[in-house]
Amino acid sequence: MKQNINTLEEALVLELEALYQAEEKLKEGLSKTTITHSAKLQEVLDRYLESCDHKRTKIDRVFSYLNREPRSCHTHVVDELISELYERLKFAQEPAVQNHVLISELLRINRYKACAYEASLRYAETLGLDTAADLLQVIVHWERNMERELLELFFHEWSEENVLL
Repeated sequence: MKQNINTLEEALVLELEALYQAEEKLKEGLSKTTITHSAKLQEVLDRYLESCDHKRTKIDRVFSYLNREPRSCHTHVVDELISELYERLKFAQEPAVQNHVLISELLRINRYKACAYEASLRYAETLGLDTAADLLQVIVHWERNMERELLELFFHEWSEENVLL
């Protein structure tokens, strides 16, 4: 990052640019995931990928509200998280273990994004940007719901598959 941050609005914009790019990278990067041995896991992964577009649309609306256009920025964290997901999947041999590794890595990604969206929400609230805050609150809600769903799936898969301990 080579940009100075002098105001909370600049911090908000920088965070949103990173999230905007992250959602695109996640959709591209996770679309290659072919290791799912569970129809329910595939369904959750498909919904997760579809939600990337919905989140980008909401972020676009926040940018519009701020009278700004999202600039392209490099998101090293998301690149690393995607890379780590595939690295760990590569070494998981048993289908049930692969499912759990995938769910765990999706949880890791989801928690990172949830924290970033919550930070953006706090910036918007502090700045009194009610419309932007409302849009971001919806995304935070989606992220929390996805975390709950992934956790439920993790424990469902564990009880169904008798994972190797």
